Amino acid sequence: MLKKIGLTALVAVIGLGLLSRTEVGRWTFSHLRLAGSDAAAAVRSMVSLETEIKRIDHEIDELKSDISASYPPLAREMVEVEQLKKDVAGGEKDVSARESVVKSLKVKLDDSATDKATQEFTAAWKSFQIAERNLQTRKEVLQRKEELVEQSKAKIKAMVDKQGLLKVKLAGLRTDLEKVRVAQVESNVKIDDSRLAGIEKDMQAVEKRIAEMNTEMSLKEKFATGAESVEAKVEQAKAAEEYEARFGPKAKVVKETK
Repeated sequence: MLKKIGLTALVAVIGLGLLSRTEVGRWTFSHLRLAGSDAAAAVRSMVSLETEIKRIDHEIDELKSDISASYPPLAREMVEVEQLKKDVAGGEKDVSARESVVKSLKVKLDDSATDKATQEFTAAWKSFQIAERNLQTRKEVLQRKEELVEQSKAKIKAMVDKQGLLKVKLAGLRTDLEKVRVAQVESNVKIDDSRLAGIEKDMQAVEKRIAEMNTEMSLKEKFATGAESVEAKVEQAKAAEEYEARFGPKAKVVKETK
């Protein structure tokens, strides 16, 4: 039974994959993605800014767990680095000792080129080369691990600093929203919530929407006070044009005599 279900699922996946490469398939998947996007936007639009700010605040607090989760592997890397330093130091001593042996055997070989002296020198030389290569490899590994440890430390510090900055900025957004809510009650402005995604994107979107509401209120106040004067000027200009069209631009007004 399970094999049949697995086979059916596999066939369905393959079929969808093949369908996505056709014109109809691309059209279908495009509409499916659009529908999913619209649904997500609709859900987000139902969430108030106050709730969204609370959610972002919670996400910022959750960064602590992400930071804490990086401590154990970093600690292991740091311990490995220290152990590698000890291994390299031991390897350097070993290579130095082998070098002394090789030099001593070379002097002996130069004095007496016997088969035994040649074999001893050759074995010591090969051993010295292997030890030297191993030491160089350990040094390269140590250097790379030290670089990775420093990068990890820098990344953790950046996350900690960023978390503090996000907290401060979010507090400012909360204050701005409270001010706008007060103004909204006075002017009966409605907020059209929009899509927010990610901590920094969400906060930028909230900030943008608050700025838009302030601008909207300013525009309403500006045009509400100047609407009457603009209408009067239009009427005056229209009357002057109609008069000139009827009597001519140079028509004089004759005063009546009693």
